[in-house]
Amino acid sequence: MFKHLSTVLAVGLFLSIILLGLVFLGLQILMGIISSNWLIILSGFVGIGLLVYNLVRGVRRGLEMRQLALEGVTHTAHIVDKRTIHRRKTTYILTYSYQTADGQTFQHSPLVSSDLWHSVQVGDAIEIVYLPTRPHISALKRDVDLARQALR
Repeated sequence: MFKHLSTVLAVGLFLSIILLGLVFLGLQILMGIISSNWLIILSGFVGIGLLVYNLVRGVRRGLEMRQLALEGVTHTAHIVDKRTIHRRKTTYILTYSYQTADGQTFQHSPLVSSDLWHSVQVGDAIEIVYLPTRPHISALKRDVDLARQALR
């Protein structure tokens, strides 16, 4: 759990520094100290950085799903939160909590379909799969089952 928290904090710090840099650069451009070409170049680097970050995240999650499909154990978790994010389209998020055989408790908040989100309530049990060797890594059983089918 702390690995995840440290990653979130590092990304937040990185994005905050980039934002402050853009604000500072924008002020200098408004004052005529620097030409706007630098802003275009910096924006390109930020865009490439975000693209690489998301690519690495996607590859890492794909490798985790493969490992869950091959080595994961099925377990019962309980839904502790439901939320939505409204932007161009609605994103549905469930948070579930589970306890491993050795008593450690973990939470995970995957994006889910509208159908699944509407079909469950906080407190309901839901089947998940987690890695015994890395119990902070988990996924909904239905998603792992799809990964298992794809690996056949």
